[in-house]
Amino acid sequence: MERLTERQEAILDFIVREYVDAATPVSSKRTVEGSDLGVSSATVRGEMAYLEGLGYLTHPHTSAGRIPTAMGYRYFVEHLMQEAGLPLSERRMIEHQFHQVDRDIEQWIRLTGAILTSKAGTASLVTAPRTHRSRFKRLELVRVSEGNVLLSLVLQEGTMRRRIVSLEASRIPRALQRLTDELNSLLLDLSSEEVRTKSSQLKPAQEAVGEHVAELMDDADLRHDLELHRYGFAHILRQPEFAKTERVKKVLGVLEEPGHLESVLAEVGLSHTGVQVIIGGEDRWPQMSDFSLVLARYGAAWQTTGVLGVMGPIRMPYSKNVPMVGYMAHLMSGLVEGRYT
Repeated sequence: MERLTERQEAILDFIVREYVDAATPVSSKRTVEGSDLGVSSATVRGEMAYLEGLGYLTHPHTSAGRIPTAMGYRYFVEHLMQEAGLPLSERRMIEHQFHQVDRDIEQWIRLTGAILTSKAGTASLVTAPRTHRSRFKRLELVRVSEGNVLLSLVLQEGTMRRRIVSLEASRIPRALQRLTDELNSLLLDLSSEEVRTKSSQLKPAQEAVGEHVAELMDDADLRHDLELHRYGFAHILRQPEFAKTERVKKVLGVLEEPGHLESVLAEVGLSHTGVQVIIGGEDRWPQMSDFSLVLARYGAAWQTTGVLGVMGPIRMPYSKNVPMVGYMAHLMSGLVEGRYT
């Protein structure tokens, strides 16, 4: 994603923030009046048309104003967003609420969901922490095209995971088989964390495959008996984006489809560190095209972990929700580490 000019970024930044606040298309006149661009409405209209051509903005048929696209929100999150951290007084109040409840994970989960929904004004998602750890049994590497192989991973509990990976060694059949044999010997019965540690000490090709193995094992660990708690979905239905019946059906479809949200959280939440932002399905989850997720892993390193976050329309106050989710994940991590380690 190439960087825009300073003026284009200022216009996109203003339109995103204004649309998030007001939920109405933003005109060039409003942009000139509400910003310090120092240019005419005609100049701003030209820049808006350019940003629309790039895919960052669009406009409803009935309005001359522009609204951000999922791509526009993504650019905002990656390049323009200034996180609005929680004030110290609010952090202390939240910490006090947790100190008031027993050392019970179910109460922590309910309180986390209630706080996220209250502060973000949208739905929240929290999974219970799990201690299940997959163990490596064997892998197979099969050449499928020039430079690409199918990695088939079998875990000790009998489950299998597959992934297409790029691998130079696939160009030489004997090298591919030797790599398979070496890794099956070196990684036997290791957890994902142990696979990462071991792989970092190996040759580049072994390390590359080892990282893919660890990611597949992380995914298997999260999917194992995933217990997802959902709160505040009525907040989504109150948003103007979901006033029409067909949009309401989309919300209900996401809620009712077995394992859908669990699958997204499994792939994103615990497979990555830090706060992860999913906007409009990212062309990977079509059912999520009207929604955004802000997720973060919490827990005791890779031993006892869960995921928490918020879900709402893509017109979301990311600058507020990203630090909120990050803070709650940090708080829950401290609680879980104190209980399980």
